[in-house]
Amino acid sequence: MNAKMVSELRAGLAERDQIITQLLARVEAMEVQSKKSTQQSDSAPTSTAPKKSASKKKASKAPAQAPQVTVTPPARKQAINPPSSQKTPVKQRAKSATPVSSKKSPLQMTKQDHPEGFEYTKAAFYVHIKVLWGLIAKGSIPSPPSDNEVRAFYQRFRSTKEIDSAIKSGLTLLAFDAIDTLKKARENHMKVGKHMIHMSDFNIRYIHSSLSRLGLSAWKPNLDEQADSLYNVAHRIAAVKTFRECVAGGAYTYMNVNEGFIDNLDLLGKAYEHYVHFNWQGISSKERKEEGKHDRDEKRKLLQTARERLRDRRYKFAVNNNFPKGYIEVIKPVQAHSDDKYFPDKEVYIVKKLPFRSNAANIFFRQLDEVIKQSEMEDGKRRITPRRRVRVKNPP
Repeated sequence: MNAKMVSELRAGLAERDQIITQLLARVEAMEVQSKKSTQQSDSAPTSTAPKKSASKKKASKAPAQAPQVTVTPPARKQAINPPSSQKTPVKQRAKSATPVSSKKSPLQMTKQDHPEGFEYTKAAFYVHIKVLWGLIAKGSIPSPPSDNEVRAFYQRFRSTKEIDSAIKSGLTLLAFDAIDTLKKARENHMKVGKHMIHMSDFNIRYIHSSLSRLGLSAWKPNLDEQADSLYNVAHRIAAVKTFRECVAGGAYTYMNVNEGFIDNLDLLGKAYEHYVHFNWQGISSKERKEEGKHDRDEKRKLLQTARERLRDRRYKFAVNNNFPKGYIEVIKPVQAHSDDKYFPDKEVYIVKKLPFRSNAANIFFRQLDEVIKQSEMEDGKRRITPRRRVRVKNPP
């Protein structure tokens, strides 16, 4: 690292150390004041206790009411309990006695519901579903099936036995040219999000064959129906069956799929229902109420992830170079770092100006970025950051 630049940076840090010390002192003073106010509020209800007990004594002295007084069991329990138990919030006692399940729906699948090591296989299965659904681009929303498509399916099939026999028979109900799913796909590498898959021509033809046997021109589950409806069951069977075949054909080799889970049809079925009829059903429901919400949520997640990476990079450098504790506390919160605004036309991120951050803090972070960049160049490290960050005179 350039010793001169480090010394200049440390000199600048020392000048601002006094300002941060004053700010920390103000914060401590505010915390002390808030603690005093809370103590006063806590002592207020206890002062009324003697009055209540006195009123009870007066009531007990009344000769006319004494024979008629009866004490209910809940009242006796309250009198026996110590005062500390009365101060305990009811919600905390309920949580400790009967913990509430984190599931919002029976279709939801939590991490406790699948065995260890299933994460990569589950991620590959979800990518396969997005490929079938045509959700390749970021922020894509699945299109629902038309009424004619649903009606035509129910005219062909009346039970799951008929679906199973149609798949095993090998008879195609539609020509491959009439199938829209992966219609323009060719044998090549395909990137879905951050994952790379290799869909061979054999895999594509197998998917077309499976859909053709079910009479489906496109893989479009009906999120308005129940997950166990005949139409949705056919889509689940097609998704699981084609996924297993694509894994065997090496389509998801890059995703470290554990082939030991491929034969666990019950596990794959639960993962399917969670992803399609819980996750995507919720997204589609929100999208109907507010168009474009899913795309905005995806962009916000992307910016938040980039913001956390920026914080981690700065924080790691500060700790490794023994920055003063006050400055490390300033760098540590994610909110202290810019949530850049993306401009797709220029493919750059404009560094936004945080309204609550002082000019001195802005200068500090700019100098910190320059020192980190210079240090990485001197150490021969290649900075792995696909995003371009630029600064403008009047940031948004």
